[in-house]
Amino acid sequence: TMTQIVRAIDKGRRPPISPQLLPELKTLIELCWHQDPASRLKMPQVIQQLRDIISRLRSSDVAKYVPSIIW
Repeated sequence: TMTQIVRAIDKGRRPPISPQLLPELKTLIELCWHQDPASRLKMPQVIQQLRDIISRLRSSDVAKYVPSIIW
């Protein structure tokens, strides 16, 4: 139920993050999920981090495996 989800979040629990996820995205998600709302990233920070991640991916070998529509 929604109540159970809210209680779990209040206790610091979060859904598992896939081990296949890029480490940079895992870190970003964890920063957005910080237990203390004041410590969470603000949206401009999230956007900048996503831009940085995309930029690094574009210049890496990973880019050739990702559909060009993402870039």
